[in-house]
Amino acid sequence: MSRRSTVGRAAVIDVAVGAAPMTAAMAGSPSWRSRALALVAALALVAGVAVAAASVAPTQAAWTDASYSSAAVTSGDWAPAPPAATYGCVAMNQNGTVMQGGTCTVTKVRYDQWGDNSQHFRNYYVDVQSNAGSGYVQLTLDLNAATLGSDTGVGTWKWNNAATTGGEITPTSACSELPKLVANTGQFWQSSRTFYFTMVDKRGTGVTCK
Repeated sequence: MSRRSTVGRAAVIDVAVGAAPMTAAMAGSPSWRSRALALVAALALVAGVAVAAASVAPTQAAWTDASYSSAAVTSGDWAPAPPAATYGCVAMNQNGTVMQGGTCTVTKVRYDQWGDNSQHFRNYYVDVQSNAGSGYVQLTLDLNAATLGSDTGVGTWKWNNAATTGGEITPTSACSELPKLVANTGQFWQSSRTFYFTMVDKRGTGVTCK
């Protein structure tokens, strides 16, 4: 009875692993039973890994797809502030109010320079287009951005003691604010005009800035 039971279990193992028919002597061998059980366990492990790999594969493939996103820059985001305007102008009425429908553009600022280390001189020329007519134009200029025409001077221009000294504009800003200059022109009349003014880098008499 015991021998037939052992053979029966061996027959079940033979069918499960697809092995060749075994003898009763083989079925009764403890080492053979251990090897057979180990083989069954190994096949079960391989089958489990295959199922797991099949379930993971689509997710891994999805991860290889590149994706991109964008968002509009809104207030408070990292976008840098725009640079300050180099030149500006406003068409004004004679009474000092801003002209409704007025237009104004500074198209160029240039200068010539001469002098020596004791004092340098500059002539500035400001090209303006505007419909101010009988009104005037208020200018805001960064003179550091002006274009050099000719320079026969010796040494370096110094802004810390510079001043406007005359010409076709009336400065409304302080000399200490140079090279930034705010000034008013006379009546505009034409649609395009060039305004001229003079400067020195050593203040003396005849200063027109405040």
